[in-house]
Amino acid sequence: MAALEALSRRAERLGAGAGAAPADELRGGGHSDIVGARPYTSGDDLRDLDWAAYARFERLYIRERERERGGEMRVRLDRSASMAEPRKWREARRAAATLAYLGVRGGLRARIEWFDGGRPASLPWLLRREGFLAWAAPLNTLAAGGRGMAACTPLEGDLPPPSVHGELVLVTDLLDGAVAPDRLDAACRQGWHVLLLQVLSHHELAPPLGRYRILDPETGMEVEIDIDAAACASYEREMAALLEGWRRLALAHGMRHVLCDARRGILDVLSGARMKSPA
Repeated sequence: MAALEALSRRAERLGAGAGAAPADELRGGGHSDIVGARPYTSGDDLRDLDWAAYARFERLYIRERERERGGEMRVRLDRSASMAEPRKWREARRAAATLAYLGVRGGLRARIEWFDGGRPASLPWLLRREGFLAWAAPLNTLAAGGRGMAACTPLEGDLPPPSVHGELVLVTDLLDGAVAPDRLDAACRQGWHVLLLQVLSHHELAPPLGRYRILDPETGMEVEIDIDAAACASYEREMAALLEGWRRLALAHGMRHVLCDARRGILDVLSGARMKSPA
């Protein structure tokens, strides 16, 4: 709970910084009609203050837009076995909670979804920032891995089309078929704005030299390998090609791809990349 509380404070400071809010960047900006107003709360974008309402009622109100009332964010969390490395899984859950929080701050309703043995599960819809800590608390006990890789991947099961404006965030390592490109294409054609948040452990990005006994989390098989300088260089070339492949796929389909090194943490990634795809 203390970690979630600190996370919410940092997310609030990040969202209240100068310039466009991260949630605005996620939604892609653009004009939308004003349909109402709600009371101002700390952290709201001052550019949306309704000064006419203030002059009449002497209270601060924020203008609401049609898209913001009907918009939704679904954060789908990859629970496959390759996500189970402790630091990687911790940052994946933090990323899911942070993005849901920022989505609600930007006027969307948000929820976090996952699959277990092919069965869908989720947190309830988060409609306002108040109560965020209690809402996100079940993520503390949510585990990765389970009954088969395919039954826990983030695009398992049905994905309904968005009602008005929809943000689909996939928090995944994009390894071993965790996300099928044809399912991504189908989500885009449904009208979802897709963000691929690829979370990898630091060792997956830059393996240390030495001799190791490695357990494949998906198959349960053990193998001994020597990682010398040549093997490390070969691995890094293959990883770079994999990352570039996902970047190109995202670009071709109008999606966004953001890489998160679990050692850095999601808020450092958000404050540095501002949710823009890497070059």
